[in-house]
Amino acid sequence: MFKAPFSFNGRIRRMEYFLSGLICGIATWIGLALGVGTFISGASNNSTIGSIFGLIIGFAAIIGAIWFSLAQGVKRLHDLNKSGWMFLICYIPLVGWIFALYILFADGTVGPNQYGPDPKNRMPYQQ
Repeated sequence: MFKAPFSFNGRIRRMEYFLSGLICGIATWIGLALGVGTFISGASNNSTIGSIFGLIIGFAAIIGAIWFSLAQGVKRLHDLNKSGWMFLICYIPLVGWIFALYILFADGTVGPNQYGPDPKNRMPYQQ
């Protein structure tokens, strides 16, 4: 299901996009909780190394989550036969939320497109 999760190449289905967002959110919260817990523990014990280690864990969790989310969003747009750069629309208030719902619920292109084969292995209808 998660082939090359940090890659920007290929296409993913709606269900994989939804589940990857859910898993990424849970993993990010766990990473941030560990980082903050380590930071607070290091700060309360006057341990500079513990505080720095906590910051590194939290920073790594955030960077990993951002990269993973961008990669999954671009692959989902590829399934819709759209450029990955259109993911930047999601950062526009109100319009971005509507576009994000479109990305989540729209059915992908039937058959192969310029970004790869159909993840559902459907073939276009030919007369």
